Amino acid sequence: MMSSLFAAVSGLKAHQERIDVIGNNIANVNTTGFKKGRVTFADMLYHTIRGASRPVEGGRGGTNPMQVGPGVTVASIDTIFTGSNLQDTAKDTDLGIGGEGFFVLSDGQQSFFTRAGNFDFDQGGNLVSLLTGMKVQGWTAVDGVLNTSAALGDINIPAQGVSVPAKATTAIDFSGNLDASVNGSLSFSNGTGTTSFNVEDAAGSTAALKLTMEATNAFNTFEWSITSDDPGVTVNDGSGTLTLDNDGKVAAVTGGPVAVDVDGDDLSDVTINNPAVGASPQQFTVAGPDTMTSIEPVEFTPAGPRVVRQTAFDSLGNEYTVTTTFNRVEDRAWDWSSTVTKAAPTGIIEIPIMPGTGSGQITIDASGKCSGTSGSETIAFNPGNGALDVEITPRFQEVTQYAASSSVVARNQDGYKDGSLQSFTFDKTGTIIGVFSNGTTQQLAKVALANFSNPAGLSKEGESMFSHSSNSGQPIIGESGIGGFGTIKPGSLESSNVDISSEFTDLIITQRGFQ
Repeated sequence: MMSSLFAAVSGLKAHQERIDVIGNNIANVNTTGFKKGRVTFADMLYHTIRGASRPVEGGRGGTNPMQVGPGVTVASIDTIFTGSNLQDTAKDTDLGIGGEGFFVLSDGQQSFFTRAGNFDFDQGGNLVSLLTGMKVQGWTAVDGVLNTSAALGDINIPAQGVSVPAKATTAIDFSGNLDASVNGSLSFSNGTGTTSFNVEDAAGSTAALKLTMEATNAFNTFEWSITSDDPGVTVNDGSGTLTLDNDGKVAAVTGGPVAVDVDGDDLSDVTINNPAVGASPQQFTVAGPDTMTSIEPVEFTPAGPRVVRQTAFDSLGNEYTVTTTFNRVEDRAWDWSSTVTKAAPTGIIEIPIMPGTGSGQITIDASGKCSGTSGSETIAFNPGNGALDVEITPRFQEVTQYAASSSVVARNQDGYKDGSLQSFTFDKTGTIIGVFSNGTTQQLAKVALANFSNPAGLSKEGESMFSHSSNSGQPIIGESGIGGFGTIKPGSLESSNVDISSEFTDLIITQRGFQ
């Protein structure tokens, strides 16, 4: 009689404990980062009234054992670490974990672990849990450099006094296109590429001619032609090409000299000679009795340059303007040259470039991409204000030459003046990125994550915290998104993994067993 009562009482106690766990789950349905519990039952060690017997050959058969159970016991109360939804909060310092891992908290003596990322900064600049005031653990950067191999420590970012020192510019990156169709132009004083003139020989025969200059696809190369609209005039060897250098001097000429026939009568004593190589302006000379000794000079307009400006800095943070000019000099070659200026109370002043620096040439391959550079490798100058000499490396690897409008720009430079911390933000790696008044950003700190070989073996400490136990294993420290760790999502909190409908179903079943 007594044993039956004790068995019934064990059932009451076991079901009561399950009701307690279910009730705790339901109570924490909206607790941030809460992980539900589960109760499993097991029957207790049995009292054997009669043991089993085997069959006797030729006699009786075997009998089963007779056992009376003393009741039920709670076999385990498990913590279920299934994932749950991340809810957006629009608060940057709220952090949720999508996947495996725990945030690490410290009270100065002991480490605790939590999935609840309700964090903010206290008046001392410490990142703390708003639930407990414990300090969040991670790595704090030194001069913008994070060492995640170092020991964990408190994340501390003072509200004031965080700054970045000035940094001198050491490189400027250029990118974009230089127009492959850029070319010089030739025109006569009438503003066109054609001019008219007459020639006359000693016998008084006259021919009305015209000279035409037309650009070709080749750089600074023009087709010239001498023709006549008079059907009785024949022009022999009346065309060719004229190539100019970038200063407008004749570099090469083909075709000619020109001879003229009038109604079959060769004006043999009249010859039109090509311009001389190295001459400028370009002019075709008439040799013979004609009083005209030369054809009207041609005005050369060189190909337009591409000018790019970029701000640069010295080691004290003073600003300068680096102006780089690109001039086409060959079919697939561009000269570049740079000047440096600085704003002063008296106006804009030019800073002298050090000898042997500040100019060079870019070569382009047949596919339109930069194939190399020659000339100086730096743009160097002495600021003259106590700052260190500035040496800037121009990088042209991303410059192209296609038949499209010139679009070369100075895409980036790596210098800046000093700046103070204005704001910060978290990224998905748990890194705190500082935004400074000089427009730069810098890593300030990084939140660490921990994981365990057996998370279910952790001990619950209340306030959404866990501590490691002998069966959880030691904490494995890592970073967000690396080595199996989950990804941190700023501006979100993890909700409870309690399914309220399942809990109420379990509650009804457990209550029935209790009754």
